[in-house]
Amino acid sequence: MLQTACLIPLEPEDRGSYLNRLNRIKAEKRLENELERIHGPGKPAYLDGGVWQKHSDQPLIFKPTGYPGRVNSDLGEFIFDQRDGKRFFVPATGVNGYNSSVLRADAMKHLK
Repeated sequence: MLQTACLIPLEPEDRGSYLNRLNRIKAEKRLENELERIHGPGKPAYLDGGVWQKHSDQPLIFKPTGYPGRVNSDLGEFIFDQRDGKRFFVPATGVNGYNSSVLRADAMKHLK
């Protein structure tokens, strides 16, 4: 038996929300693929995987594990969590085989 899908037109605000979720899912998939390429399949890749280390408590700032440089906006960017104030510093140069776009995407995952 052939099944057909009923397409319901979305209101503009619903369409924007849908596209935001779709873009986030695509970004997360790209991140997973990139981390799998770097580390191999099945390896942990987030905070519990050692990507980030705590830099300071007040304000709470995380930086990439092994990043030797200073943490300031001249050398990279901060990903800010408005809910609890934590920040992830993403150096412009990347570190430990992670480029800045991979680190940025990983930091964004921790803002959920």
